[in-house]
Amino acid sequence: MNERVRQLLLEVVDACIWIETIVAGHSIDDYCTDYRFRLQIERLLSNAGEALRQARARDASVADGITDVQLIIDMRNRLIHNYSGLDDRIVWEAATAGIPVLKAEVEALLKNAL
Repeated sequence: MNERVRQLLLEVVDACIWIETIVAGHSIDDYCTDYRFRLQIERLLSNAGEALRQARARDASVADGITDVQLIIDMRNRLIHNYSGLDDRIVWEAATAGIPVLKAEVEALLKNAL
């Protein structure tokens, strides 16, 4: 793994840590009603998706260690381009259940690359 891919994966971990911190103690109702809260989560999910997209483009083997990498990138695209039809429950599930998995998988990739 080259240094740029490593940096991109560290950006993913950083976004995951921030998302975990921000969602702690909150509910989907908070996500649906608090615009600032929603924007924070969506921005961090987008950042993680973009960093994964770039890392995979530079090193295709990155995708082998990440569950649903294409779905993560697709969600980023939908968030950034504001495509209609993105269900709030799906975004919340990604932020609360998907992020811990993503963080663990990326940390394992980084550890194995040493």
